[in-house]
Amino acid sequence: MAIEYTEMSLPEHILLHPDLYLGSTKEQTQTVFVYENGEMVKREVNFVPAFLRIIDEILINAADNKQRDPCMDSLRVFIDDEKGKICIYNSGSGIPVIILDNDNYLPHILFGRILTTSVIHDDNEKKITGGRNGLGAKLTNIFSSEFKIETADGENKFTKVFRNNMKDEDDHLISSCKDTFTQISFTPDLQKLNMKCFGESMVSLMRKRVLEVANFLGNSVKVELNGVHIPSISFTNYVGLYLNSSKEPDPLPRIAEESNVDGWDICVTSSDGEFQQFSFVNSVATINGGTHVDYVTSQLTNHIVEIAKRKNKNTHLKTHVLMSHLWVFVNARIDSPTFDFPKREKLTSDQSSFISKGKLSEEFLKKVAKSAVVEKLLSLATFKQRLTIENLVDANHAGGDLSQKCTLILTEGDSAKALPMVGMSALNRNLYGVYPLRGKLINVKKASEARITKNKVIRDIMEIIGLKKCYNKYKNTKSLRYGRLMIMTDQDHDGTHIKGLIINLFHTFWPSLLELSPSFIVEFITPLVKATQHGTHRIERIYSNPAYNNWSKTIEHDKWSIDYYKGLGTCTYEEACEYLAHIDNHTKEFFWAGDNDGRSIDVAFKTEDIAAKKIWLEEMPKVYIGRLNRRMSYGSFINEELIFAAQAILERSIPSLIDGFRLAQRKVVYSLFKREQEANVNFEEKIKVTQLASYVSEHAAHHHCERSLSRTIIRMAQTFVGSNNVNLLQPFCLFGSRASGGTHDVDARYIHTLLSSITRLLIHKDDDDILEYHNVFGRKRHPECFLPIMPMVLVNGSQSVGMGWNRFIPSYDPRVISSNIKRLLRGETQTPMLPWYRNFKGDIKQVSSNEYTTTGIYDVNDKDRSIRITELPVHVWTMNYLKVLERLKKHSVIEGYKNDSDNTSIDIKLSLSEEQMKRFLNEKNPRKLLRLSTTIRTNNMHLLNRFNVLTKYESPDKILEEFFEERLNMYRVRKEHMVQILTFERDKLECKVAIFQRVLNGEINIALNLDAVLQEKGFKKYGKTINDRFPSYDYLTEDLMSMIRDPSKVDELMAELGDVNKRLGYYRLLTAETHWNNELDAFDKALEV
Repeated sequence: MAIEYTEMSLPEHILLHPDLYLGSTKEQTQTVFVYENGEMVKREVNFVPAFLRIIDEILINAADNKQRDPCMDSLRVFIDDEKGKICIYNSGSGIPVIILDNDNYLPHILFGRILTTSVIHDDNEKKITGGRNGLGAKLTNIFSSEFKIETADGENKFTKVFRNNMKDEDDHLISSCKDTFTQISFTPDLQKLNMKCFGESMVSLMRKRVLEVANFLGNSVKVELNGVHIPSISFTNYVGLYLNSSKEPDPLPRIAEESNVDGWDICVTSSDGEFQQFSFVNSVATINGGTHVDYVTSQLTNHIVEIAKRKNKNTHLKTHVLMSHLWVFVNARIDSPTFDFPKREKLTSDQSSFISKGKLSEEFLKKVAKSAVVEKLLSLATFKQRLTIENLVDANHAGGDLSQKCTLILTEGDSAKALPMVGMSALNRNLYGVYPLRGKLINVKKASEARITKNKVIRDIMEIIGLKKCYNKYKNTKSLRYGRLMIMTDQDHDGTHIKGLIINLFHTFWPSLLELSPSFIVEFITPLVKATQHGTHRIERIYSNPAYNNWSKTIEHDKWSIDYYKGLGTCTYEEACEYLAHIDNHTKEFFWAGDNDGRSIDVAFKTEDIAAKKIWLEEMPKVYIGRLNRRMSYGSFINEELIFAAQAILERSIPSLIDGFRLAQRKVVYSLFKREQEANVNFEEKIKVTQLASYVSEHAAHHHCERSLSRTIIRMAQTFVGSNNVNLLQPFCLFGSRASGGTHDVDARYIHTLLSSITRLLIHKDDDDILEYHNVFGRKRHPECFLPIMPMVLVNGSQSVGMGWNRFIPSYDPRVISSNIKRLLRGETQTPMLPWYRNFKGDIKQVSSNEYTTTGIYDVNDKDRSIRITELPVHVWTMNYLKVLERLKKHSVIEGYKNDSDNTSIDIKLSLSEEQMKRFLNEKNPRKLLRLSTTIRTNNMHLLNRFNVLTKYESPDKILEEFFEERLNMYRVRKEHMVQILTFERDKLECKVAIFQRVLNGEINIALNLDAVLQEKGFKKYGKTINDRFPSYDYLTEDLMSMIRDPSKVDELMAELGDVNKRLGYYRLLTAETHWNNELDAFDKALEV
């Protein structure tokens, strides 16, 4: 095998692999301090590290000249963004213009020869400089399209130009000159640095570096930038630029500061929860600190620990906790410093080389001891003992030395908290804490700052974990009380949504924690379903709703026992101990895969881009992937798990266009139908609302809160103005009133309900068999959608929020809806529909294509200076309106009021003074003054269409049109089904008549093997129903003996056959249009009663 290799020069290698010598040539985005308009401003900037490095090399060389020649008094920097050129000049001793080897002059060697260093200084000589002229300046030359050297030593001036990344060079020029200076002018090769221009961010960062060099050189050197003098300021004032940049009303206080005789400047102040440092060594900005910063901070932390021990012997204050609350500034002068290569951002010199110079004075340490921050740090030492948060079970080591190994378990609620608490014996109590969330977190991406600030759960989480200021950037978890967060929720859709909300919280305020490795957020997974196969005792554990739906399609349900774990609290003691004893086997890590993860989280939880969220939902996978990997990216969680929960939430919160029901409402109606059919319950037998909620949970697989289900039942039975136009359930006792909109004074334990008689006229029994049903654990639970004879969402309206969509659909007159359907059946166009509310006495008028006003009614009696209000606008409840009147009274619009309203009618009398009545009579818009008008808008009508896809409808006409097409088609399906059913019944009856006649005629001997005889005679086997998978002759043999004993039963059989034939003939001739029209007539007639 031939081996190929390429030999290249060092400059070629540097150009090919700049990361090894300069740092990255890729643009980076960071939030840093920049110098603008005389102050430090912290903002996000884009920059290329290698570009800043090549400028810094020349700038440091210029500043170093001050150490070689104390007479240096000028340093000038010119930055020409338009031409892409930089020029740096320093006065003082120039580079000696002398010839060394091969007729090469020293300036040529220093700037144009790789790995050459100055002969002016020996490496063994101690020098207070930032560079050694080894690679530094040559790197600038290599990454420049043009690089010009000009230097004068008092006798001669040397000039030379390099081009094309130091590959080409002009002949040098030597001329006599009595000045001493060095000037380097260069044009960076922006293409090789992946740049198009310098840019505003780069210029701001360069401006800041010039300021830093000016401060290092002091007042003896005049520093200019583009001809503008940059005055040197003391280190104290320089630190002040940072401290005064705080957004707090007062600048951050200094703890202590000093400048020692060895030229070290040190200042310490407090940080906001994360260690910060700004440091320099001989004018080099050590962005990443180094041994000089470590030396200063170790002296500080050791001193504070000693203070803590003197105050409290039991205090165990750790240095990493102290460090997270310190902000240190160090400006050091060090002999012959060494730095990390290639970035030169961190001092690597051994501390022994400067240990005497950087020693903090006793006076400095006394200032630290007396400062307020020490008290703050000492209070942190007892933070663990003082952390008293309701329902928190804190890990013993949280906030201590082992805090990074501690895991906080967030559970869905107190019942879910039972699992980790019961199984805590299997866990290490020193390393695991538990906190229940009490349900779902708020979506912080759409909540106001005030609401977030007031949210107790979020405040508790911040305090428990030790999270500081929002938007803090964390490089690790050293400053936190817990090093990992474990989400322990139910494995259902609500549990998935809670996981998403927690991830959303951290992505919004502490996104850097999501990017940590190992993962900061993990989840604890338990089975949602445990299925046991009969006979074999084979067990299948399934971890999500979609995964169960996929699996259930592959099994015979009658061979399995299914246990559904409604919540973590339903686990047994043995199961809890088993799970937690093998907690690693039940742990799934979330990891950050890149920016797309963040975009996915934004799409799911931000409400601004509704279109993007709609596309996201429409692209939901048809089949759940069901990853059981131990790791999952945040983006995969959003797009492969949360999306199913989002769709389920939509189905629960947004009604279907076809039946107008949300999922819970559909389950209630189905359960009441089932109760009547299977339990032999009299139609008039009432049931308590709480009992009905339990019945729905059992028979319709409702796995959510029964309290919310009770509220759904109550709302379906309400009849006051502004509730239902057609209540599908009957209310017995008080189901709410206009006083509060049905939200108060309703206790589900003491009120009863049952189906309204009109419900079965709207949802016909004959449709039951053609519906598609949702199966849970192999049992029919509820229809995917009912088929009412009119769109119930228009009849009773709807208002709710689902996954960020605020949805409102007003109610319309069912008589007008019925009339419009009949018009469509005749091929005519619809008449306009206005919002309509049963028993509402006020006016509803259209003011634009999608806007209507509703107004109340009032009468003015100017004789006794009173106004009587007899109707309020739609959805303005009496108790709320009385609060409005209180405000009108406060602002002297009225003198007082008297409320004689009851549960159904409005009667409020306002009293006015003579002056108030005059003003009222002259008012141009009195209804507006009295707040007796509201607006109804139809620009936000979202429904799940017939394909269960979220759709926005522009008008009620569009809703009715789509409903009409689907419902008419289903009438045709119903007709075909009824013909099949009646044909099936007719055939069975004809067989019954035939066998009886043949038995009487002696053609069939019942003493023989009857099944064999029937088969021989050509009788067909039938099941009890048309879809029975096991047909037999039972339908013939069961009644045969009774008919032989009582021949009159044959007459009954013939009558039944005649009735079936009559109905069959009727359905065969019946059109879908006529059928629908007839059922609308029946509904209209019932509505008039």
